[in-house]
Amino acid sequence: MKNSEGKKGNILDVRDLVIHYELEESTVRAVEGMSFTLGYGETLAFVGETGAGKTTTALGLMRLVPSPPGRMVGGEIFFEGRDIMKASGEELRAIRGEKISFISQDPMTSLNPVMSVGSQIAEMVVLHSGLSMRESRARAEEMLSLVGIRKERMGDYPHQFSGGMRQRVLIAIALACSPALLIADEPTSALDVTIQAQVLNLMKGLKERFDTSMIMITHDLGIAAETCDRVAIIYAGRIVEMADTESLFTEALHPYAIGLFNSIPRIDDDRDLLDALPGLMPDPARLPQGCPFHPRCAHASQECENSAPGLEDVGNGHLLACWLRGKRNSEVGSVAQ
Repeated sequence: MKNSEGKKGNILDVRDLVIHYELEESTVRAVEGMSFTLGYGETLAFVGETGAGKTTTALGLMRLVPSPPGRMVGGEIFFEGRDIMKASGEELRAIRGEKISFISQDPMTSLNPVMSVGSQIAEMVVLHSGLSMRESRARAEEMLSLVGIRKERMGDYPHQFSGGMRQRVLIAIALACSPALLIADEPTSALDVTIQAQVLNLMKGLKERFDTSMIMITHDLGIAAETCDRVAIIYAGRIVEMADTESLFTEALHPYAIGLFNSIPRIDDDRDLLDALPGLMPDPARLPQGCPFHPRCAHASQECENSAPGLEDVGNGHLLACWLRGKRNSEVGSVAQ
């Protein structure tokens, strides 16, 4: 059932991805020069505020950006060595669901309300596996059991399940064809903390069982720490810092990343007020010149105002897009302090 066991290298290689939404009065620059890789069996977190471009990037990976108004302006997306940007409509339909699966944050809008959950899982299997309906329903029963739902509920409809159970159904649909890549868009944001932990543990276990690579989109740093191998901090359509989870959580380098970590309550920190980043993320239709974070950054220089830094390796695979990268952490601050 595994699909990437023993493979080395990257399942996904994204280079300078640019996605815009072209409106009548303005152009929303949702993703601006996004570049990253994802290894076989690896989990990468996209962390950032609402509107940072996380979901648009994920939709772009499957060429599902709604057009109009969305437009894939430029860049390259290589999935298992295949150039997604040049794939035909038929090739893309074969990839979606079978090779790349997507879990949304709202199961009620993702599930068909007039089809039983068993039929929805079986439909996915029939579309992508070539199995008969009888075999597909057997596969649906197996997947429901894997996500902790009794097979007797195959004939039940989405409204008959709780929020956490509906999310389990979505996970079953997404993994029914053993995809090589799973994209989860804040899959637990609508769930309470207890159910959230159960769903995350389920996803981790099934990811390991199927040896699936995963992109986890979240604004919760705790979820990123618990489930991901690497973390990419996204701001205004760009990755500003990316590193393995331990390195990023112990020594964040970008002022924005440091601000995110300093805004989290800590048991060992006896303060009445948390640090807060001043201002708001810029309007993607009116991004400032230079580094998009410089209007909110206490360390911004003229260089930051004039030009945007590229993402560079500052050591051991720790990538940083900041003109302060040549300075000591003590000049900027650090989450380790």
